[in-house]
Amino acid sequence: MRASRGTHSQICDTEADAGARSRATHGRHADPGAEHRPTHGSHADLGAEHQLAHGRQADLGAEHQLAHGRQADSGIEHPLAHGNQLALKQRRPTRGHQFDFDVQRRLARGNQLTDDGQGPLKYGKQVTEGQSRPPRDKQADPGTQGSPAPAAQPHGGMQHWLARGVHTDAAGQHWLARAIAASLLACAATAASAATQLTRQDILWLDRITYGPDTAVVDQYLKLGRRKFLAQQLHPADLRPPPAVNTQITALEVAHTDPAVVLPAVIREQQRINSLTDEAAKQTERKALNDKGNRLAYEAARREILRALYSPAQLQEQLTWLWLDHFSVFQYKANDAWLVGDYAENAIRPHALGHFRDLVMATLTHPAMLQYLDNAQNAAGHINENYARELMELHTLGVGSGYTQQDIQELARVLTGVGVNTSGNEPKLKPEWQKLYRHQGAFEFNPARHDFGGKTLLGKHIDGGGFDEVEQAVDLLVSHPACAQFVSRKLAVYFVSDDPPRSLTDRMAKTFQKTHGDIADVLETLFNSREFEASLGDKFKDPMHFVISTMRLAYDGKPVANTHPVVNWLNALGEPLFGRQTPDGYPLTESGWASSGQISRRFEIARAIGSGNGGLFEPEDGSAPTTAGFPQLSGRLYYTAVEPFLSAHARTALDRAGSQVEWNTFLLASPDFNYR
Repeated sequence: MRASRGTHSQICDTEADAGARSRATHGRHADPGAEHRPTHGSHADLGAEHQLAHGRQADLGAEHQLAHGRQADSGIEHPLAHGNQLALKQRRPTRGHQFDFDVQRRLARGNQLTDDGQGPLKYGKQVTEGQSRPPRDKQADPGTQGSPAPAAQPHGGMQHWLARGVHTDAAGQHWLARAIAASLLACAATAASAATQLTRQDILWLDRITYGPDTAVVDQYLKLGRRKFLAQQLHPADLRPPPAVNTQITALEVAHTDPAVVLPAVIREQQRINSLTDEAAKQTERKALNDKGNRLAYEAARREILRALYSPAQLQEQLTWLWLDHFSVFQYKANDAWLVGDYAENAIRPHALGHFRDLVMATLTHPAMLQYLDNAQNAAGHINENYARELMELHTLGVGSGYTQQDIQELARVLTGVGVNTSGNEPKLKPEWQKLYRHQGAFEFNPARHDFGGKTLLGKHIDGGGFDEVEQAVDLLVSHPACAQFVSRKLAVYFVSDDPPRSLTDRMAKTFQKTHGDIADVLETLFNSREFEASLGDKFKDPMHFVISTMRLAYDGKPVANTHPVVNWLNALGEPLFGRQTPDGYPLTESGWASSGQISRRFEIARAIGSGNGGLFEPEDGSAPTTAGFPQLSGRLYYTAVEPFLSAHARTALDRAGSQVEWNTFLLASPDFNYR
């Protein structure tokens, strides 16, 4: 039975069967991840009104495991795990009532225990009148089905640690409550002294630096503090995904594919297929070859998704995605499906937090970019301006930065001969050109295709000399003040707001020029700014952020076995990895993603994740699942990083949920969760 807020339900004192879950009302179970999911609204009373301050019911019949250690006091264990604030202002139980419960309780490590319940928020939460809790689920976690039910609970509104079978009267109960309160305060003081206070700003800050906090991120933040945590994220040399995730990544074929080997082989196979005279056989074999390339592209996306979900180097993962979008390639252009994995792994990822010039050079010399923007066809006498135009407009300087059509043409001449080796063999060259030939992987600079005439770019003269012209041109582009402003604004739009203050981008651009484009230093300027701090919580999540942050909260480090659903969700939301056909990349602003259709699709994705029916834990090879996929949204992470900061609108919606699945869906699809 569910009663209205502030009232008590009269509950018959019956024996619970083994599959039943006790319903707590107007109060959260001390262990949000335990088998008994409280219902927001009514309070169990076994014969008398025993009201717990701030509406929290104690479950004193079940044995709860200790999280992060137990602290013993006077021979009675008081396990202090991460989370809750206990209030000891309460009424006495019915005189003469026989209490029979286990003394082991799981609370929250670092609790501040006070007589009135008004302590600071520690690692966990302070239980308050408006707190929103998951309802007792009608569709329980499959992993907990069949667990034994606790003994019937004589609930008096007090949280007592009593030896089994103690019998008290009213006067003794009052004394006992005071004694236990003092004992708990002493225990909590030790834990609280080491705890770090978490505020709404802390959680919102983590929501920007990461793809959304999970327990591992919160623990590391508490351990290091904000300054050291940021330093580690900006320089993540030693941060690696968990072993179980690394095992998945290293098992992928794309992790062992060399473009210098695969591209010539694909070209030869395409030529063989094209020579077939049987049209039906030609189509069948062409489809099989294309499917294999698309499989490699899927594996590349799978690798990026797994790292975004589980890598502790969360800032690097965000920057890798951002630069993949900035230096966008399209897997369905030419043979790029075979190349996007190497492009992400070797052109983007190593330089995501490095120097911008190195990032430009790495993309400029990768066959995926050269095929996508047609520079592989750019040669002396047959100029193709596509890549030169996008290199200036989209990659370095931006529209309206002062370059002209003449600059585009001159840059295109500089880039002649920069192309792709599709044969696997070096070309036959004149002796004077052989020393100018460059070859790395499937990239080559062929001097036989280069325009050696002098050029003038951005007012600077460049003598004909081969590939060193390209390096000079890139130096001119990235050292230009417009590049510093353009890149700084791009970072600020991604991390701060759709229209970032010029005061911020000016300071970032100054850092960019001072450090010769050190991305980590520019980001440090951004993250330490007052503008960044003021913007927290107001940035609308693009689809990648929405899907990844949803899964990080729902599964909290539990590795998924199948990323096809994630790829499908990103496709449905319009942001597939390597799927942007035009070179301008996906929108980074709210207007690009806040349509009614987009929000409706997000709700359906939230329902799929919240119900555990998304297929994420069904192995891709078709074998039987080895783990349940029902999300644990009512656990410690929720009460630490989400619940204390929910809006009134979100709380109202959650309170109306009729099942755990519905509650999960409402939370993950809420406006609160669509912003970071």
